[in-house]
Amino acid sequence: MAELTYEEYLGLAAFLKGVQPLTPESHGRVFAAERFFIIADQTTELWVKQVLMDLEHATAAVAGPDRDIELAAEHVGRAGKIIRLLIEHVGVLCCLQRGTSPSSGRPWAPPAGRSRTSSTGCVGCWASPTDPAPC
Repeated sequence: MAELTYEEYLGLAAFLKGVQPLTPESHGRVFAAERFFIIADQTTELWVKQVLMDLEHATAAVAGPDRDIELAAEHVGRAGKIIRLLIEHVGVLCCLQRGTSPSSGRPWAPPAGRSRTSSTGCVGCWASPTDPAPC
């Protein structure tokens, strides 16, 4: 059996193929904004999945008669560090540049129901659609 390469082990080709904006690359700013959103959202989803797994493993480590407090503490500690990282990650979303949708002429924004949108319709930390917060 041949050894796996780093790329094969991580399944990088398939994983990176998942970053497919619907906007054509020729619509530069909109394409870039949509790609940025996809990457930010996918990384968040992966980290949340890891936190949930760590908390499940921590619970299991102390649930049975052979309680392993040290193992549980490792899992809880890692989950806490990931949560702190996710808090910082929200700051990265402030850099989401809204582009103009080629189909509607209106600013591009993430699909409804998934984005953090203010009452002004702004994404991330934008104060208004024309006045972005500095990155």
